[in-house]
Amino acid sequence: MFQSFGVTVLLTQWLRRTPAEFPTMRLASAVVALAFARALVPVSSLAQRTAPSWLGVTLDPPAADLRPTLGDPLRVTRLPDALGSAAPTPGPDVQPQRKARYLLSATPPVFLIVSERHGAVVGIQAFSDQSLSGETSGVAPDPSGVVLGATEQAVLKAHPGARRSETPDGGQLFAAVGSRYVASYDLVGGRVSAIDWFARASTAPQGADGPALAEPAGDSPATAILDVGTTEEAGIRWQRVWQLFHPCDGKTAWVKAGVATSRQNGRMYDAIRLTCPTTGATRIVYFDITSFFGKL
Repeated sequence: MFQSFGVTVLLTQWLRRTPAEFPTMRLASAVVALAFARALVPVSSLAQRTAPSWLGVTLDPPAADLRPTLGDPLRVTRLPDALGSAAPTPGPDVQPQRKARYLLSATPPVFLIVSERHGAVVGIQAFSDQSLSGETSGVAPDPSGVVLGATEQAVLKAHPGARRSETPDGGQLFAAVGSRYVASYDLVGGRVSAIDWFARASTAPQGADGPALAEPAGDSPATAILDVGTTEEAGIRWQRVWQLFHPCDGKTAWVKAGVATSRQNGRMYDAIRLTCPTTGATRIVYFDITSFFGKL
């Protein structure tokens, strides 16, 4: 069980990188997480009667149910496959999972990562790419009342039994929540930069697989990428972030060359023509903009 927990932490740490950092792996953090997980996180004797919910996501229900409210993710990564030879060898109880990144806030940049295994939600994480000097107001507190930017003391007040591990960036606090769930807090500069609630793989209920988290192709209205911005400004900003997470040559962002808006079957679409500055390649990506079309 501890090895499953450690690999879950490792995989989530790996995904919390910018697009330019995807090809690399921070092995120091990985080793710390695995060692800590194997030795220091006991199972609580208290039962968690209901699955934790946060940021409009609940652990355990089908991940496919999230699309109408969250839209399509900026990126979906299948792990541990994407880690390649850089990853420690997982134990036999570790199961593949997918991690989908969503944008929660642009200022400061805050992202949501939803983890999915066998079609079910098994992890909810919010994190900031930037160091935080105080508590954030734009992201709701986690199920225990801790917010991004909180101090270590605030975490320990909510989780008196939390265990600490030192990391190159600062530290991590881990707390068991019943026998199935774990809450994890990354500390940078004495402030919480990431909060992660996830389910232990070894406690997963048995059942049939559901639809996996996936990215639509975006090459036609039928496969359009769902953008659920509430205003045109927010929706267009989200499209720009999506471009950053899909570089044209592995590291260079596509450049927007034009856009055509159309209506089909009662829905609105942007067909955005993109060009690659380094290779000259072009492509057209379709976004479903029904949620914010005409809303300034």
